[in-house]
Amino acid sequence: MCEAPQQHRPAPRFQPPPRAFSMLELIVVVVIIGVLAAIAIPRFSRGAGGTGRKVTQQNLSVLQGQIELYAIQHRGAYPAFNGDGTNAAHTDSAFLSQMTSHTDLDGNASNIADTTYRFGPYVRKAMPPMTFGPQADNTGVHVITGATALAYQTAGGIGWVYNDTTGEIMPNAPNGTSFTREVLSAFDTTAKGN
Repeated sequence: MCEAPQQHRPAPRFQPPPRAFSMLELIVVVVIIGVLAAIAIPRFSRGAGGTGRKVTQQNLSVLQGQIELYAIQHRGAYPAFNGDGTNAAHTDSAFLSQMTSHTDLDGNASNIADTTYRFGPYVRKAMPPMTFGPQADNTGVHVITGATALAYQTAGGIGWVYNDTTGEIMPNAPNGTSFTREVLSAFDTTAKGN
């Protein structure tokens, strides 16, 4: 029998093992990640905590503008100052109906727009929720009238406090009055800057 000639294999070359990270490199990476986390985590938590206030600021600005528009279109009468044809004047029911329905010049409300009920709606479907403080997620409106100052209401379900004589509205929070002044002064500054 004839043996096949053996092929000569070259000797394997020496290959150094793959280079690993040194301890110093690992420590530097861990320190960099720690510094980034120390900067980012407080910023994210601040942003999440202030979100409710920002949403309420936006809702308050929109509501105040819509209330003013209602008054312009209804001979200077704010929502709920007059009844809506079904609900009595100075009630939360009249306010909600007049803000979410079509209205005539006198504030009578209808779900159908026509030549008589040609104004509104000023808010779609329902009031936005107040989004911070003890009354967060509540959409109810407490209506006051006359010279009564806006004040925090402890009763549940009330997200907004509204004066139908002055047209003022505030979020129902313990600091709602100062919060409203802050939002409206920022709104006035922005409006004057344009």
